[in-house]
Amino acid sequence: DGSALNVTIQKYYTPKGTSIHGVGVVPDHEVAVSEKYAGTAASAIPPEEDVQLEVAMNILAQKMN
Repeated sequence: DGSALNVTIQKYYTPKGTSIHGVGVVPDHEVAVSEKYAGTAASAIPPEEDVQLEVAMNILAQKMN
């Protein structure tokens, strides 16, 4: 009949103490998957062709400098 039950057993907070329940989070950097790999599991994308991985590694490298 389409009915459902949602049971929350834990609350999630950001490092600053903001509850994300019912709100979710917004990424600091949004990077689209290349059209070639749209609908492909992240684990199946070769690292050398993973645009999201490349951007993440660049962001981390900048933070380490």
